[in-house]
Amino acid sequence: MNILTLNGGLLLHIETDDKKLRLVVSNGTTEMACRKVTPAILLQFLSSTNQNLFKGRLQLFKDTDAVNIVLKGTPVGIIPIPVFKNALHTL
Repeated sequence: MNILTLNGGLLLHIETDDKKLRLVVSNGTTEMACRKVTPAILLQFLSSTNQNLFKGRLQLFKDTDAVNIVLKGTPVGIIPIPVFKNALHTL
């Protein structure tokens, strides 16, 4: 599991779950949102021209050099793409 720090004391956990990854936003003790996705889809999103991934409570938006984490329509953190990729590769 890798944990990335977001704004306001929130955390993004990247966990393995069989052949998928589980992206969880928590406040340290309580899960606030969760999405399951294959590593291939996440890596494709990071290297493609698509600017958003997921709909609903947890969304990812990408600009040229960072991924914006959005929880319930509110931006909660920005993670540089190289940091995000490194977190995926170290699982």
